[in-house]
Amino acid sequence: MLISGAQTFSNPPLSLADSRVRAAVVMSPEGTAANRGLTEQSWTDVRIPVMYMTGSLDRGATESETPEWRKQAFQFSPAGDKYFVLIPGASHLTFTGGTGAIAFEPMQTSPAGYGQRGSYPQQNPQQRPAVFANRGTFNTIKITSLAFWDAYLKNDTTARELLSPEKLQASGITLEKK
Repeated sequence: MLISGAQTFSNPPLSLADSRVRAAVVMSPEGTAANRGLTEQSWTDVRIPVMYMTGSLDRGATESETPEWRKQAFQFSPAGDKYFVLIPGASHLTFTGGTGAIAFEPMQTSPAGYGQRGSYPQQNPQQRPAVFANRGTFNTIKITSLAFWDAYLKNDTTARELLSPEKLQASGITLEKK
């Protein structure tokens, strides 16, 4: 995010914008956080096309680091070729594509579509074990990211047409654009 134009307001402030960067895909972005120097103004200078991606089960180190918190980077970025993608069932490590690790994901989701924080199965029978990187979910991440790259780095109009809420809704993905 820093090379894309985001900045921190820590001591000292940090801004590493690089004019060579033409577009960015940000997986599991951070939201506002005083301990990281991130405020609502941290994203105001992000002027390039950006796709922000998170999953419905994407949790951070603290209770406040929820999928809604990860959406703040999108919300506080200026309008103009900015996308927010919410992938159902994706956790923080889903974006790595790793396989074989087991996580315990909740079976229920909130009305907003975001996952509920839960405990391990022995404490909560509503959960089921799941592989971190479900191949279908990881493929969804790759395909959506590649469509964005093709649209903005190759100026591919067909790829740009794929980046619409209607096209991705059939696969269960929530997409917002501003």
